[in-house]
Amino acid sequence: MQTIGEYEAAIRILLGDENRKRYSETMIHTAMRTALTEYSRFFPGRSEPPQNDPQQPAAEDGIPSAHAVEICRGAAGYAMQIRAAAVTEVFGRRSEDVRSLLQQGETLCGRYRKTLAALSLTETGNPALPDGAGFPP
Repeated sequence: MQTIGEYEAAIRILLGDENRKRYSETMIHTAMRTALTEYSRFFPGRSEPPQNDPQQPAAEDGIPSAHAVEICRGAAGYAMQIRAAAVTEVFGRRSEDVRSLLQQGETLCGRYRKTLAALSLTETGNPALPDGAGFPP
């Protein structure tokens, strides 16, 4: 993925929101920044938060394309959690929607963290922990 717009499009596809009706641009960008922050715990120095310009090139910091796909999956999970909070605040009574969004979001985020841990161990030999701590190589 070369631009922020490509990341956003991939995240929307994962969310089933290609028509941009359920997830605002702000939700998507916040989720992407959160996923990149999580990514940087496992791969320090490889990622910078994207800017809001969809045509701006993504960070030129060596994020492998396979990692970009995982970042999008993590961002989709975080976006679901953000939307669950928004649905609760606005509607207050759609508990089944909120419960489903939270479960799906947590499942995706959990998979994202496990994948990052495995990639970190495989590629760097450093078994980084989800909270940012790691063992010396």
